[in-house]
Amino acid sequence: MPEKLFRDCYLVLVAHDEMVAQVHDGLKYTWVLNGKQPLRKKGVGRGLHQSDFICSTVGWLEEASVTLKYGKNHEGMWTGELFAKQGHSSYAPDALHAGAMNLKPGGKQARMCAGWFTNDGQKVIQSMIYGPDHEMYANQAKGICKKRCEEDATDCCVRHIIQLQPDFMEQKS
Repeated sequence: MPEKLFRDCYLVLVAHDEMVAQVHDGLKYTWVLNGKQPLRKKGVGRGLHQSDFICSTVGWLEEASVTLKYGKNHEGMWTGELFAKQGHSSYAPDALHAGAMNLKPGGKQARMCAGWFTNDGQKVIQSMIYGPDHEMYANQAKGICKKRCEEDATDCCVRHIIQLQPDFMEQKS
């Protein structure tokens, strides 16, 4: 039976929801003695920023939930970089992802869909799982490399070389 070359795609609504609460954001009532000026805080004080994703099929995505305490002596402010980090790793479970591969076959690593490479202009499908007749690693995921390198390196190890191949590059989160 030939490998499946196409995947069924589904559109799923995922909504992003944020909430901010601050120490001094309540009603501005205070008790003062007659003829005295009320002492008011200069700023809004410390705050809490909550950012969540809600999926139309599974509900609240707890693993993508981020709580940030901000203000003096706390974590800083919510930025676009933090937002990108919050949802960056939402690939399909079988997506081609070099970072999820081990040096050796099997073990705790993703079971990825088939990849591909070109040979003399022809697209060749390559399974990322050993076949059931393999003498040592039957039905186990193939591995590549566990060495960690510089983030923008391109040819220091097998992991960087494979993640720059077209089949890995075309994966979308």
